[in-house]
Amino acid sequence: MSEISTPQLMKNIMSDQIIVNIQLDEDKCQGSKCGICACICPTNVFTVESDKICIKSPDYCKFCFKCMEICPNAALSITR
Repeated sequence: MSEISTPQLMKNIMSDQIIVNIQLDEDKCQGSKCGICACICPTNVFTVESDKICIKSPDYCKFCFKCMEICPNAALSITR
């Protein structure tokens, strides 16, 4: 899986006819200073690389929304 690196990180996921968008706002994200999304994700969707949070395995997302709920800066959003 290749790294997605844009100001608004987005990945469309098709699962059972549902498209889900995972967005990470790099302006709000504290990257490696926080990294709680990478720690809490049960399927390792996120990684910390070069002091940034990367969406590395979006296809593994199970839509538990733990990352979005715990983010202290509201940098993540998941929409269907």
